[in-house]
Amino acid sequence: MAAAKASADLAKWLSKGMKKIPDFQLKTPVTAALSDGVEFMLGKGEGVGMDDTYDVTEFDAAGEKSIVGYVKVRDIGDPKGTGEGTPTYGEKVKERRAFAGGELLYEHPMIGTAVGVHGVFEYAFSDLLGRKDGSGEDKAGLYPGFGLYIDYDLAGAFGIAEFYLSLESDFLFLGDDHVLFHGMLGVKKKWYVTSWVLSAGARLGASYYLLSDDENLYAVGGDAVLGLEYYFIPEFSVYLKAAFRYFTEPLGLENGSYDYQAELGANGSLGVFLAF
Repeated sequence: MAAAKASADLAKWLSKGMKKIPDFQLKTPVTAALSDGVEFMLGKGEGVGMDDTYDVTEFDAAGEKSIVGYVKVRDIGDPKGTGEGTPTYGEKVKERRAFAGGELLYEHPMIGTAVGVHGVFEYAFSDLLGRKDGSGEDKAGLYPGFGLYIDYDLAGAFGIAEFYLSLESDFLFLGDDHVLFHGMLGVKKKWYVTSWVLSAGARLGASYYLLSDDENLYAVGGDAVLGLEYYFIPEFSVYLKAAFRYFTEPLGLENGSYDYQAELGANGSLGVFLAF
C-alpha cells in the first residue's frame, strides 16, 4: 500500500515536470469568453481534470507571450475531434485584463497540494491553566503561537471543485513554561471570486501540553474555520483565517499543579502558502 502511494506521488511529480516542457503541455484557444470564465474544446480524453489550472495568454506583434489571467476547470465537457460536442468550462480566478475570446490557454501543471505557515493568536474564554487576575477572579487567556497546514485537493476523487483534505498543527505559548500543541485533520471547501478566495472547513483532533515537568496531558476536540485568501499566482497566496475551537479538559491528569480548563475560544491567523 505504501509503495503504491509513493509510486502515485512520484508519477504526479514526474508528470508536472514533463508538462513544464512546452511540447508536453496541453494548449488550446478560448472558444468563448464568459463574464465569469472561459470555454474551450478539451476534455477527459486529452487529460483535463477537475481543478486543473490554465494560463490565459496573448501574443503581441513581436510574438511575445504574456499571461493575462488564470482559470481553473469546473466542468469537464465532451468535445469531439470535429469541433462539436460540449465545451469544458474554466472559472476565472485571476485576470489582468478582461478576457475577450481567442486567447490561448496553456496548461499550468500542479499536483494539488499546498503548504501554509502562519502566525496565530488565540483568545480563550477561561485561562487554560486556571490562573486568576489580580483580584482573584477568573480571567480569559490570550496566547500567541504559530502553525503549519497542508491541503490536498480531493476534487479528482469526489468530483467536487475545490474540496480539500486539510491537515493542520499549531503551537500556542501559554506561559509558565507551558506550550500547547494541536494536531487536526478535516475537510475544507473553497470558492473563488476573481483573486479573492473564501473557504470554510471543520477539523477534529487532539491537543498535547508540552510541560517542563513529568505531567502527560492531552485533550480531544475540534474547530470550525473560515478563511479569506488573496490569489497572486497559482503557486502563491496570502491568507487570513478565523476559527472557533473547543477541546476538552486535559485527560490523564492526576495531581496537576494547575487548575486546567477546557479550551473554548476563538483564534485568528495570518500567513502565506505555497501550492504545487
